[in-house]
Amino acid sequence: MKFIVATLVTLFAGLLPVNATITFLMQADLLKDSNGVAMSQDGVFMLVASTADATFQPILAGTSTAVGSTFGLDDRILFVGDLGSFGVDGVLDATIAIDSTLFAGLTTNDPLALYWFPTLTTGDTSIGEGTTYGFYTNAVAVDGSSAWLTPADPTSNYSLGFFTKDGSELSPGIGASNLASAGNAANTVSAVPEPSVSVLAMAGAMFAVFGRRRRRNRHP
Repeated sequence: MKFIVATLVTLFAGLLPVNATITFLMQADLLKDSNGVAMSQDGVFMLVASTADATFQPILAGTSTAVGSTFGLDDRILFVGDLGSFGVDGVLDATIAIDSTLFAGLTTNDPLALYWFPTLTTGDTSIGEGTTYGFYTNAVAVDGSSAWLTPADPTSNYSLGFFTKDGSELSPGIGASNLASAGNAANTVSAVPEPSVSVLAMAGAMFAVFGRRRRRNRHP
């Protein structure tokens, strides 16, 4: 009996359409610049997934804005768009679809995050030092949003919402779980770190000690 059931399941599964697309319903209200002013429609937003370590690293100067590239080792960009194509100043209301098979390492329950860049445009190919950006993720479902985790593939109309108490275009407005300041682009892109002077000095001291020991071993 178990064999018959397993066979029927396999045959039925073979009739299902092959679909690697995940459709997201993304909403945000209110996205702002570093001064708390609603982000203009020229500003860029991204959907990013942490595909390995479940954490999101700070962005370093020179990072590519291309879909499929990464912030650091594993924070992979799934989608890039400008606010004007999907909303009004400070408000994001987008339906986007991604083919999960195109992104190496992307699996169910990988954390997702929204990034917004008030001073970038879709014509920028990299992120320069000093660029300000905002960031939001939440493993808990709040304000009508699903948890910011990669759903099973395929999935249609998976809701990702980010709402602050000063939002006015989308619900829940003043009843939102996030403070108004959460919508500010409060992060800054850092320069690529150079080797620390102290680390180099320590390495030099270690080589010096090793050299002295070798000389003592040669000449007791």
